[in-house]
Amino acid sequence: MQSTNAQVLVIGAGFAGLGAATCLQEKGFKVEVLEARDRVGGRICDDTSFGFPLGRGANWIHGLDGNPMVELAQRFGVSFSPVDVGRFYTFDRHGQRIPPEVLDAFEEDFENSLIYAKDFAQQSPQDLSLADALAPFFKPKALSPVQQDLFKRKLGFFQGYVGADYQRLSARNWDHELSLPGGHAILSDTYVPIIQGLAASCSVRLNTVVTAIQVRDNGVDVLTDQGCYQAEAVLVTVPLSLLQQKVIHFDPPLPVVKQKAIERLGMGLFNIAALKFPRLFWEEDSRALFFSEFDAESISTFMNYYQVNRQPILLGYSGGDKALKIEQASDQQILAKVMDNLRRHYGRNIPEPEAYFFTRWSQDPFSRGSYSYLPVGASEGDREELAQPASARLFFAGEASNRDFPATTHGAYWSGLREAQRIESGFLLKVNEPR
Repeated sequence: MQSTNAQVLVIGAGFAGLGAATCLQEKGFKVEVLEARDRVGGRICDDTSFGFPLGRGANWIHGLDGNPMVELAQRFGVSFSPVDVGRFYTFDRHGQRIPPEVLDAFEEDFENSLIYAKDFAQQSPQDLSLADALAPFFKPKALSPVQQDLFKRKLGFFQGYVGADYQRLSARNWDHELSLPGGHAILSDTYVPIIQGLAASCSVRLNTVVTAIQVRDNGVDVLTDQGCYQAEAVLVTVPLSLLQQKVIHFDPPLPVVKQKAIERLGMGLFNIAALKFPRLFWEEDSRALFFSEFDAESISTFMNYYQVNRQPILLGYSGGDKALKIEQASDQQILAKVMDNLRRHYGRNIPEPEAYFFTRWSQDPFSRGSYSYLPVGASEGDREELAQPASARLFFAGEASNRDFPATTHGAYWSGLREAQRIESGFLLKVNEPR
């Protein structure tokens, strides 16, 4: 039996877990965080092979007004750069930049089609995929070549932003999350100093893999590969994928309604391909570059990181089924396809990258994906059910449990604060209950 005098054990040292731990400690609780990795942060981690830190996971702040990530960035000295979407450049299959008025007209037509598709799905006796619901209102074969290229770009948006292909998304519910105002920003630094700053005030045990959680009448036993820990309550913040694959055994089993909610939710995938070149050869003033795909496994979306840190770096993004396919290739095979696509647009004489890395988050044993989404048959009610305590001693947090702000760092963080408040309320009730 491992010794711990913690009142609360937190499983996972990502934003949800550390947010909850710091909040509970501020309220006077004794908290221990158990983390399977040899570091804190979950998908928040750096790559330093370029000579400076570059994030391998989350790099964005979505919504600058009222976002706790802004306050945390300021507290821990992390800089960020607002993103001007007016400098997102889109190119057709011939390498020509598509005029803004053509983009705007397509966006308006597509957004209207999405509204029709959602109404159609709501009237259907059962949920449909977004692809099936959209089909009667948006017919790619009837589009012009330029519009077809823009449609493929839009599908890339679903793959990256949602982490899943539109064939998998619930037409009724895929877009129920809320957005914070104030525009978006990309970190000039990385999230790691924030994570480390939060962890500095916490008691964290690394390299501790949780295998089972046993809830007793008078406490909780948490079994790990380092022994058993005991506490009065436990907060589980592991990714949705680990709950779906049942890497933690719960005794007693989780309520059936919670198990069904976990099964219905989807775990998406989003990967980064980072390339540092000896010189700039793309549009210096661009913020993002959207190219036409030449095959189903080419990376066609790039952020111009030169606008962030004045280094000639492109960050390629891929998500959904495409990202899963790309992951199966070797680094050299991925690089060859990326360079082939770039040369189609900038000529055969562009230089090879000096350094590069590719993430494979579905293969990470403690992530097994990136963030959650709502597939066909799922709803925001499943997120609410995941957020519900399984008992008076077993609590859950994480981005997948945040109905309003899933798949975001602030959503994960807020879910941890939510459960810290719930745990505190439970302890106060227990302390004040009649004897």
